[in-house]
Amino acid sequence: MTNQIDDSIKRTMAFWYADGVAELCMGVVFLLLGAVLLVEGPAPRGSTLAAVMPALRYLVIIGGTIGIGVALRYLKLNVTYPRSGFVFYNKPPVKEMIPGIFGAVSLTLMLDQWIQVGMPEKLSWYIWLMAGLTIFFGYLFIAIARQTGFRRIQALAAITIISGMLLGGTGWVAALNDSIRSMLLGPGLFFIAIGTACSVSGAATFRGFMHQTRSGELA
Repeated sequence: MTNQIDDSIKRTMAFWYADGVAELCMGVVFLLLGAVLLVEGPAPRGSTLAAVMPALRYLVIIGGTIGIGVALRYLKLNVTYPRSGFVFYNKPPVKEMIPGIFGAVSLTLMLDQWIQVGMPEKLSWYIWLMAGLTIFFGYLFIAIARQTGFRRIQALAAITIISGMLLGGTGWVAALNDSIRSMLLGPGLFFIAIGTACSVSGAATFRGFMHQTRSGELA
């Protein structure tokens, strides 16, 4: 019975990620966040740009979390599900969206506190930040890969871990610099790397899915 339940859950998760839409949406948000961090880093302290970027960071993380849900519902409801002939996408209850929004707010507040409070201990701050990002997103993709069995998700997990280790290791010297630019360069490039990987993987998968289901049935 347990194996049947596990297989059912795995098939459901595999179907959810079969069209690549979830990866594509996540990739776009990661790219936006990475771009914000790369712009925020070199912004002169006390400038209008430096004052605006933290608010924009909040907007990208929180708005992106909500936007992913909206985009997924629209694309699956109007594009992928009608072509596959499978289940209708039900709008999730508001209460089921609260944990995701809460997580986004928590991540934003934590990142903001690390930037503000962690500045005196730059090397320690940088190491812990890069380690935390690598472990969190690496584990996220590993969990998805285990639930779906998709090798492309395994590749995303590997890219995430390798990117985090490389940027964390090569950034230690830069983190000793007095400029906040070096502090946000690593996280910015990290999100650019995994965002690019997710976008490319999602776009390629989506294209293949559309080709396979051009007749209205999943091949």
